[in-house]
Amino acid sequence: AYFCFFTKAFCGPCKRMHEEGVVKSLEDAGYRVRTVDVDHEPHPSVDTAPQVWLCDAAGMPIRRFVGYHTADQILTPFSCDGVCLLEANGIRCSGVAIGDGLILTVAHHDQKEGFFVNFPNSFGSREYARVSAELIKLDRSPDLCVLRYRLPKLVTVRPYEISGSPASAIEATGYLGGDIPKRL
Repeated sequence: AYFCFFTKAFCGPCKRMHEEGVVKSLEDAGYRVRTVDVDHEPHPSVDTAPQVWLCDAAGMPIRRFVGYHTADQILTPFSCDGVCLLEANGIRCSGVAIGDGLILTVAHHDQKEGFFVNFPNSFGSREYARVSAELIKLDRSPDLCVLRYRLPKLVTVRPYEISGSPASAIEATGYLGGDIPKRL
């Protein structure tokens, strides 16, 4: 993960963040920081400055800080709820973190890749962390699948235990025909 700091030449809050050493503090914490002057290098998703994005290795924003923020605010770990919003090719549905990097959701029969997960810091919150996920297990009969995700060290997710089984077992009950339980 790395940070991208979007700034503008005549932006007061941007200058203040520079003067207070926000970029240096992020670098001192072990992060690479890319500074982008959007007056000279416009970005389609940035219309105001300052903005600081925590990005994954592919450049996808995981968290966005819009407006003035101190380094301490940016480096404060973000705790998320395990109930999440999943997106894949325009389809949106819910899922739940069930253990170390695992999400249980309904089966996405034709979707094998391109999953993105939005973890809110609390149910209904507009503040969230967004990461990619991959399909690791699919069972069509109970209509369930398991996805794997990875988080940067500044983000944690509170998982939910399912059926009293440890998350490592990847077991959950689903229903086929309304009343016939199946195990995944």
